[in-house]
Amino acid sequence: MKNVILLQRSIPSYRIEFFQKLGAELLNNDIKLQVIHSSQNIMNDELFFYLSPTVDINLSFLRKERFVLCLKLYRHLINIKPSFILTEDISNLPNGLIVTFYCLVNNCSYTIMGLGKILSSKESVLKKILKLPIHFFRKNAKSFLSYSSIGASYYNNLYHKESISWMNSVVDYIPITRDELFDKYQSKILNILFIGRIEKFKRLDLLIDSLIALKDENIVLNIIGEGDEKALLQNKYTQVSFELNWLGRITDPKQKEIYLKKTQLGVMPGSGGLVIQELQANSIPVISSYSDGTEVDLIKNVNPELFIEDMTLEALINKIDKFHKSSIEKKCQVALAAHEVVKNSYNLQNMVKISSNFICKQLN
Repeated sequence: MKNVILLQRSIPSYRIEFFQKLGAELLNNDIKLQVIHSSQNIMNDELFFYLSPTVDINLSFLRKERFVLCLKLYRHLINIKPSFILTEDISNLPNGLIVTFYCLVNNCSYTIMGLGKILSSKESVLKKILKLPIHFFRKNAKSFLSYSSIGASYYNNLYHKESISWMNSVVDYIPITRDELFDKYQSKILNILFIGRIEKFKRLDLLIDSLIALKDENIVLNIIGEGDEKALLQNKYTQVSFELNWLGRITDPKQKEIYLKKTQLGVMPGSGGLVIQELQANSIPVISSYSDGTEVDLIKNVNPELFIEDMTLEALINKIDKFHKSSIEKKCQVALAAHEVVKNSYNLQNMVKISSNFICKQLN
């Protein structure tokens, strides 16, 4: 049996199902997956319960810190003798460099998993300082797995190595019919949903300001989430012309489903790749802009009329107003298109399939 190591800083709770299914799929091909990470976002015993025995979990080598050089990692790799390694990109650079040196010395190969270039952000000073070690780390990789097609193109154009998108996802699509959509969009009330942490970079204030500017009483904005900016925004927007509901964090799927079913439009003025998928899996079209790269596949290439190149107040006002005034048939059309891209590409089953086939190919 061949051993494959996947190295990353942490396993968020929403990734459990992916590793569970990927580990089971690889076992069918006589491949054992071992995940090395820190227990930053989830309890250790819960990881073992969900992932064993399809995935080996080792929690003792990486810590919580964003950048940490784990000297034990090299010794651990020597003991396991992996046939192949998948490691995060520059967010875990110190440990990625250990992987590079191990592979060069021991005739092993590794793949880098990452976003590529984040279009919504400028290159940081730290990244400029670390330019040489980043280049060394990346140029010695055998291949790249990106979250999106635009990320895969970035790696391919820069390093001229096999680069594919694994359609980064945590959702499966929810079946729906055109008749169900038609019934939802018959309402004159535009029901808008925002999901996510209420932080400055999410730009929730821009969404609220745009709805204030529209001066339309036939709009409802439901906000699901908590965050440092919530109290500040609640105090700022005490009187608005539309219905504004601060729903807090909703962990019960059935309760969340109530709001998803009646939502006609999602708006994410800041980052929110996984939220965009969740909304579109429920046949909810989304207005957004550049974030982690997946939004290009999910929105720009599917419903370009909902994509904003430069997220400004005026641009957001125009997009929401145009959608609100469009015909029921047009709304159904963009909703179905949003749903189809999740159904056919950006879903958990497809991500597992792509990842498993890719790993098997690298081992041959």
